[in-house]
Amino acid sequence: MIKLNLISQESRKEIKLKRIYDILKSTYLTLLILVTVVSMIFLAARIILQHNFNDVVSQTTLITKNSQEYNAKIREINSKISSINQIQNEYIPWSNALVELAEKSPSDISLTFLEIVQEKNLIKLKGTAETRESLLKLKSNLEDSSIFYQIEMPLSNIFEKSNIYFEIDAKIKQENLKSL
Repeated sequence: MIKLNLISQESRKEIKLKRIYDILKSTYLTLLILVTVVSMIFLAARIILQHNFNDVVSQTTLITKNSQEYNAKIREINSKISSINQIQNEYIPWSNALVELAEKSPSDISLTFLEIVQEKNLIKLKGTAETRESLLKLKSNLEDSSIFYQIEMPLSNIFEKSNIYFEIDAKIKQENLKSL
C-alpha cells in the first residue's frame, strides 16, 4: 500500500501541533479535575478534623471543669477531715475523770461543786463529808488514783469531826484519762 499525503508540510505541522495541543489540553483538564477532587477531599478531611478537634477540646474542657469541681469538693472534704482529726486529737474524755472520782468517793461524801479547769489541768471539789475518816479516805483514794495528783486540801477541813464542809484541789493527768 502506498501512502499518499496530500497535506502540505505546514498543514502537517499545524495538525501535529493541534494534536499535541489537544493532548496537553486534555492532560491539563484531567490534572485540573484531579487537583480539584483532591482539594475537595482535603477540604472535607480538614472540616472533619476541625469538627473532631472541636469535640475533643469541648470534652477536655468539660472534663477539666468537672475535675476542678471534684478537686474542690475533695479539698473541702479533706479540710473537714483535718478539722475532725484535730478535734479528736484534742478531745479529752472528762467523763473518765468523773467516773474515777465517783469510784474513789466514799458513800457518805456529798459533792456540791465540781469545776475542771482544762488549761491548768486542775479539778476543784467542794462538798460535805459525814465524818473526818471518810474525808481522809477520799483524799487517800485520790492520791492513789492514776488520774489525780498533788491533792491539796486546807488543814481547816480536818479540824471538825462530822458534817465537814471541804474544798479539794487536785491536778489531773490528762494523758492517763485517754487510757482508761
